[in-house]
Amino acid sequence: PKKTIEGSIGGCIIGTLLASILGFMVDLNMSPIQFISLAFILTITSQFGDLTFSSLKRRYQIKDYGTILPGHGGVIDRTDSFIMNVIVYVVFFTLLV
Repeated sequence: PKKTIEGSIGGCIIGTLLASILGFMVDLNMSPIQFISLAFILTITSQFGDLTFSSLKRRYQIKDYGTILPGHGGVIDRTDSFIMNVIVYVVFFTLLV
């Protein structure tokens, strides 16, 4: 709920553009194609992480993962995208760089 296809596509485009600009400004020891690809992949996996953890909450009828951040779904709900991206980031650098 409250997720749109337009928002997902816009998030991928804007996230990739901003990460690519940052990649050009910082020496990442990667080719431009590699960091643009990584940026695009991470925008997708961050959304996938968010949707996966939200689906688990709905499946098990859990409102929040904890009480540390009331009204925000808990700490895991704030970091679900990051958790998925760390996994993909490590795999990317282990296999491709």
